[in-house]
Amino acid sequence: MSDGHSASVDVLVIGAGGCGLTAALAAHKAGVDVAILEKAGSLGGNTALSSGSIPAAPTRFQACAGVEDSVALFAGDLRAAAGSHDADPLVDILAETSGALIDFLVDCGVTLDLITTYKHVGHTTCRLHAPPSRKGVDLLDDLAAAVRERDIPLALGHPATGLIEVQGRIAGALAGDDRIEAGAVILACNGFGAASGLLTDYCPSVAEATYAGSPDSTGDAIAWGRDIGAATGNMAAYQSHAALSVKTGALMTWTLIERGGFVVDRHGRRFGDETLGYSGFADLEL
Repeated sequence: MSDGHSASVDVLVIGAGGCGLTAALAAHKAGVDVAILEKAGSLGGNTALSSGSIPAAPTRFQACAGVEDSVALFAGDLRAAAGSHDADPLVDILAETSGALIDFLVDCGVTLDLITTYKHVGHTTCRLHAPPSRKGVDLLDDLAAAVRERDIPLALGHPATGLIEVQGRIAGALAGDDRIEAGAVILACNGFGAASGLLTDYCPSVAEATYAGSPDSTGDAIAWGRDIGAATGNMAAYQSHAALSVKTGALMTWTLIERGGFVVDRHGRRFGDETLGYSGFADLEL
């Protein structure tokens, strides 16, 4: 696209992380015309910073490994860990579609296997599916390859700047001087951990905390939603991470802990229960 041009697609996806690329692949499979906008000049984001692990149940990988699991058990684990929140109905939807998601990704060419060496925090059985490398960047690379194979347009370094609203309906998005009309818009823009103003508004308790996620997680979709009067929920919720390197600012994988490691202070003393998980452990009052 060049400045000042217009385009039209059936589905416009804003954000090219794991969520956005998967959504685009699903739209393409459904037979609709889809395109993706990504504000960063290269793929990365929080998906690349993660281990690429996807919890799902039941799946073909679990069956092959003899792992017994169910949608109800998965949903129960999620509720036990998170408690009640504004998006309670989504818990069942996520659990119900998780197994099909793994099948879909593998059929698209994404390489995944079931982690059987440990159970992730909050899960009562083995249900994490991840790239063999346990690196989110490899998951992202596989997704990007699948997008390229299907000739789905992906515009890197082309940030959306606002939504197009027509008679109370979202009808596309603006990207600089470009206008992209769409029958549906999928916002896969991640959170607002890198937006100090939004953190102050919604999560003041962590507004001054060190943020080690993607610098592009600036809450664009939240700002656009506020501009058109959209409702919000769970805005004070956040996921903290206890294993942050003070020297480098890099996230240290909690897998080290789950496989037998433990956390000590500068004097070599343990000061908490590591089984709380990286988010729960980060909330300890020392």
